[in-house]
Amino acid sequence: MSTDTLDDWSSAIDRREAIAAALAKLPANQREVLEMYYYAELSLPEIATALNRNLNTVKYQFYRAHTQAAETLSTVPGLVQPERMREGVG
Repeated sequence: MSTDTLDDWSSAIDRREAIAAALAKLPANQREVLEMYYYAELSLPEIATALNRNLNTVKYQFYRAHTQAAETLSTVPGLVQPERMREGVG
């Protein structure tokens, strides 16, 4: 295995740990919305239905979670920030 490959693996692990730490700092209801959006790739209306929450509540929780996570992750070198909005948000 080359040094470049090891560096890539190390960077990937660092990024994964940084993301996990940023998510852990969020309130549970906000973390849940963000995880469903990015990991399960559900739309905000789908999340609202799945959680039995008002769509505007889910939008607010998503916005707050995304903003807080982005602030935390902005200090991680080499980490590409997720798009602020994805199709169907807004």
